[in-house]
Amino acid sequence: MSLLFAPGVLRTELCVNEHVVQPEVEKSMLKLQKLGVALGSGLAVMAMANGAFAQDADAPQYVGQEALDVNEQPQGFSGNLGVEASFNLVSNQNVIGQNEGTSFLLGGAVNGGLDYFSGKHQWRNTLGYNTSWARTPVLQEFVKNNDKLELESIYNYLLNDWIGPYARASAETSWFATELVSAEPTGYLITREDGTVDGEVTDRLRVADPLTPLNLFQSAGVALEPVRQEAVRATLRVGFGAREALAAGVLVVQDDDATADVELVELSNAYQAGAEAFIGVEGKFPEQRVDYRVGATALVPFLNNDDEDRSPFELTRIGMTGKVRVAIVDWMGLTYSLMVLSDPQLLDETQVQNSVLLTFNYTLIDTAEE
Repeated sequence: MSLLFAPGVLRTELCVNEHVVQPEVEKSMLKLQKLGVALGSGLAVMAMANGAFAQDADAPQYVGQEALDVNEQPQGFSGNLGVEASFNLVSNQNVIGQNEGTSFLLGGAVNGGLDYFSGKHQWRNTLGYNTSWARTPVLQEFVKNNDKLELESIYNYLLNDWIGPYARASAETSWFATELVSAEPTGYLITREDGTVDGEVTDRLRVADPLTPLNLFQSAGVALEPVRQEAVRATLRVGFGAREALAAGVLVVQDDDATADVELVELSNAYQAGAEAFIGVEGKFPEQRVDYRVGATALVPFLNNDDEDRSPFELTRIGMTGKVRVAIVDWMGLTYSLMVLSDPQLLDETQVQNSVLLTFNYTLIDTAEE
């Protein structure tokens, strides 16, 4: 923990008369002089340390960081809201090896936050929505590539500077319906939840309705922030967690390459509760215009509704996310996002999603700058 020294200088002086003295007296005076200098130096350090603690007694301190700027966490409510947009256009005419025509990629995002700080109480709320749509010469209509809505609310009570209990709730879903669209009619084999198999031939198959699947998360426990700097802010949460995946009726592709048809499986709702842990690191480098965020979470569901009677460790849900943004200018940046999820109770395969976008951003609301 850093110490802030109070302004001012504490001086200790010791003067000795320049008279002739006896050798014994001279030795005694030298000893007293050394003792006085040492004592004065010690008192100076103690005075400065006491001044520092007196000044910073009410200011939160974090390991590896100077005193926290009060402007970083204003008391009361503060919020922000911003939008992003991305666009890509490719046109081919008489190009060997390329589809004739024009391709479009349109994307958008909304990001916001509402925080409340009062003494040892911290309440953070975040909103995030990302979507992208593509139109190609093969499919003469816009088809959804990505569509994710996230809401999160976290409450922390600080027992001291870096540890305290927390409670968290969050939700994830898709805003629009999801469809499999093909240029020509395609054969689909759908294994229903009850084991029956349905066949369908179409060029448009709906696999999920709007706002489905809906994932709800709740957790409570102990949160730690052992490091808090602008470049690195580390967070660790451990406790009890619960999760409800409302996915009944949603279809997922589990294709068998050996067949001409496309195989899909119908999902059912999943309920889990057990031990949960999260570790995350985030930060920013203003001079390089770079900010990042990575995190990993694990839920060992000792309580679950798995039909196959698998052990909690076989059903452990592990997720990892990462995001890096490089700001080219204040209103434009390059963003890379990664999501890796292992959720055995819903799907045996590991889910992986990557995206790289050149985005244009605009801040609608930022109370910190007002």
